[in-house]
Amino acid sequence: MSNQKTPKIVTQVLLRNENKLAFQMPTTKIEAFLKEFPWVTNFVNKFEILQVYVSRISSLVMAHDLANLKIPAVNQWHPETYESNEWMETISPEINHREHVFFLDQYGSMVKKENIHVQIMPAIPARPKTWWFGSDIPAVPEHKIEKKTIVFGQVSGPENICDKVVKLMDVADSIRFVLSYWNQSNAVIIYKVPKDVTLPLWIQKQIDDEQAGFKQECEAIDAEAVTA
Repeated sequence: MSNQKTPKIVTQVLLRNENKLAFQMPTTKIEAFLKEFPWVTNFVNKFEILQVYVSRISSLVMAHDLANLKIPAVNQWHPETYESNEWMETISPEINHREHVFFLDQYGSMVKKENIHVQIMPAIPARPKTWWFGSDIPAVPEHKIEKKTIVFGQVSGPENICDKVVKLMDVADSIRFVLSYWNQSNAVIIYKVPKDVTLPLWIQKQIDDEQAGFKQECEAIDAEAVTA
């Protein structure tokens, strides 16, 4: 019988729901975590980390929409304080409270995709000198312009994991860790992609399984209608 522990599923949402936003782990545990994953401090300030976890990717993790966790801004009008100009109460914009998610390879480096876009520029005929333009302009032949864009493996906005994986395309196959940090919990969570499978394939399998479940429900409904 194996004594190896099965990593529990942890998300920033669960930490919030369990009232662990102010929870602080022993310093020794955090130091051990950073020794095991030294690249974490490339993305998160070491002195802001109060909690550390290692979890596995699961449908529950995906359901909690990594990087979409946010505290909405609050604007409230208080008529009773209008005379004192204290009529608006505003908290920090929600973007400052978003969960930050990083996609990392086996070495803890951020995954990124470089895209080269080629644009064909049309030819421009020569323009002779005129009385209002005092020099000849030579013809410019049709030519190509290459523009490079980079898709970084980082999410801290309205996107979720699936959105970013699609944009990373084939480079997403190199994702081995998903790093989560939220400044409201000061928790770092490392999600480990299962061995011998890529994150895109794992996501596709979850979609296929869910689709199969819907088909079974439809078949069950049809079977009830026949026997009714």
